Amino acid sequence: MYTCSQVEIVKRNEASLQRITNKFTFAQTMFRVKDPVKSLHFYRDLLGMTLLRESHIGVGTDWGFSLFFLAHVPTEDIGRISDDNYISNSFGPVIELTHNHGTENDLNFK
Repeated sequence: MYTCSQVEIVKRNEASLQRITNKFTFAQTMFRVKDPVKSLHFYRDLLGMTLLRESHIGVGTDWGFSLFFLAHVPTEDIGRISDDNYISNSFGPVIELTHNHGTENDLNFK
């Protein structure tokens, strides 16, 4: 069995760079998940993370997928998470859960 890891480096929004003094941070990590319901329960309900945004793309197609972005949000930022730019303007790490539709029924997906 082969295991493959991928790292995507995403540049921060220019406005956020004015507030952030460290040049490099580990800002966003993506995990592929088989069961988004169980995964959201773990990150949101057990670890106390906030679901910032979710997107469902290609629903009903062979290539559809869903994205869920979560983070630990400071109390003073709770009202701002509906802002489309919150993720790119925030400093704290974000977890992106990616669910490829159909993998929940694939016995070989681990």
